[in-house]
Amino acid sequence: MFYRYFGARPRYLWLIFYLLLNLIYTILIITQKTLFGETQLVPINEATPVFRIFLLLAGFYIVAQTFWFNLVDKVRVYKIQISDPVLMDKRISWTLAFLQAMFLLYVLVTGSFVAGSTSRDQSLLSMLWVFVPVDVLFFIYYGFYRQSRYFKLNCVIWLMSSLIRGWSGVLLTMIFFESSRLIRARAIKAKHVLWGGLLFLVGYPLIYFLKLFVRYYAYKQNAGFSEFLGVYESIDVLQAMGIALQQVFDRLQLISSSIGVYQLASALGENYSQGLMYPFWLEGIHGLAIDRLFGDPYHLSAGVAFAQQLDPASEVNWNANPTIIGWFFIVPQYASLNFLYALVVSALLALMGKMLKPTEESRDMVWYAWLVLLIPGWYGAFFLYVYAMFLFIVLHMIFNFCATFWMNVGE
Repeated sequence: MFYRYFGARPRYLWLIFYLLLNLIYTILIITQKTLFGETQLVPINEATPVFRIFLLLAGFYIVAQTFWFNLVDKVRVYKIQISDPVLMDKRISWTLAFLQAMFLLYVLVTGSFVAGSTSRDQSLLSMLWVFVPVDVLFFIYYGFYRQSRYFKLNCVIWLMSSLIRGWSGVLLTMIFFESSRLIRARAIKAKHVLWGGLLFLVGYPLIYFLKLFVRYYAYKQNAGFSEFLGVYESIDVLQAMGIALQQVFDRLQLISSSIGVYQLASALGENYSQGLMYPFWLEGIHGLAIDRLFGDPYHLSAGVAFAQQLDPASEVNWNANPTIIGWFFIVPQYASLNFLYALVVSALLALMGKMLKPTEESRDMVWYAWLVLLIPGWYGAFFLYVYAMFLFIVLHMIFNFCATFWMNVGE
């Protein structure tokens, strides 16, 4: 029965999970009169249109992840013909492994790019990692080269680098990719789900507190390890499990964030009208480049502006989920442009991906980027994925040209 409905469509299983999760939290919000996660201190009342906001959010999930994705996936584009796929695999894989290793070494030496840290190395080398986003390149590589003999090497470096910097979301990414592969192969059984669930239940709290440890040091440079342990010494194992699991679900649900933006829309709209925030079409590396080029002052992304409204006294550099529908509340006069922009940038990522030989894993990669970046409203991060896809294609074109050139010379 399971494989009959989801064997060829594992992505829809994940969509159902996200819809049900947000529905459950909607019911909790209505019954308990409180938000959850990072927005739990934002007050709501009887006049807050909780269920209507859920319907709007669910509508975006369904339209984007089914109708729009399927429509874009049918569009034909120019495809790059790889002259030697085996050689291309080797060159792409080793290039990415080298870049990831160099980035990890840079992080260990400078302490930059750690989650929650406000410190940044100001050297030219730091700018290199801004314009060569190795994490995003690996995510794209995951979609196209999962079957590569060099994949495991790149994956190990990626995991080490991410966890050392306090990012645990990479685990969810791996679970998505690997579960989708196994479901298509009809290789998942009930015992696998059971053991996987138990492993997650026991293992994730350890990873969660490791992440907190990294982030704690990111903004308390003189803190000792004993001081950190003192914060959590009163928490027993069951409490740790409960805290970690609640954090996971609080983070994945978007309904609280959507309602939080709705409640704070007036203040966020004021920031926007005063020119303190990037408009949604300038969030990302292109907006940053324009600011640097013309000497404009630094602007806030919607996520950072939202986080500052939630916790103005915070010493941590963090972002809150603005959600894609949050922009409707912040600047309702641009609602149609927001919707159109979302359609364009999402299609751009998908169509560029189709220029290389598409696989089910590459489709999973694009679909997942929409799910965890576009719908939560991370326009800046999503545009970085579009930019990284462009770099990925250019790298293929360069290696392809070199292979063809030397082949012709040899003749």
